[in-house]
Amino acid sequence: MTAWADLSRSRSARVKALDAWWQSCAGDSLPDRADFDPSTFTPLLPFLLLSEVEQPFRLRYRLIGTAVRDVAGSNFAGRYLDEILPNSAEEEPWLDHYHTAYETARPLYGSCRIRTLSGGHTEYEFGIWPLGHRQGAHQDVAPIGAEAVRQFIGLEDYGDWRGRVRPLRDELADWQYALQAGAGATAPRLPR
Repeated sequence: MTAWADLSRSRSARVKALDAWWQSCAGDSLPDRADFDPSTFTPLLPFLLLSEVEQPFRLRYRLIGTAVRDVAGSNFAGRYLDEILPNSAEEEPWLDHYHTAYETARPLYGSCRIRTLSGGHTEYEFGIWPLGHRQGAHQDVAPIGAEAVRQFIGLEDYGDWRGRVRPLRDELADWQYALQAGAGATAPRLPR
């Protein structure tokens, strides 16, 4: 549940690989979404999120990788970040993280905790990289600054998560069962 601007604090090879691409494309301007060739990053695709910025500042997810979808328990592509965030002080402040990357027009990295099948927690690392938008076929991307940020590419590196992380949909199933069965019933314990 912490974020940082210094890549050297990150241990994730996936975060570092995507950052190397972003840094190689950035200079006096932000990389454009069109600069990202998915075929170059096939191993990263399940962990990626692509979102767009609307004004006033609001974030809508356009694409969600399969690992992100599976861990989240749903495909939230097309939805706004503020619509899917739980109202809990224990949750990662995702809106703040994106807003920081927006205001600074620089990548932001971090780590947060997620529940495991055994009922414990494990940490995963993430990165958020701002993207610009070309104004025309032969024009440069807008200079770096918050006004230039049009999209974000994010990465959530769960490591080897299959069989270790409990998808949120399983926790939702516990609650849905209890609500359907009535106030006196208890939800069955799902394998963790």
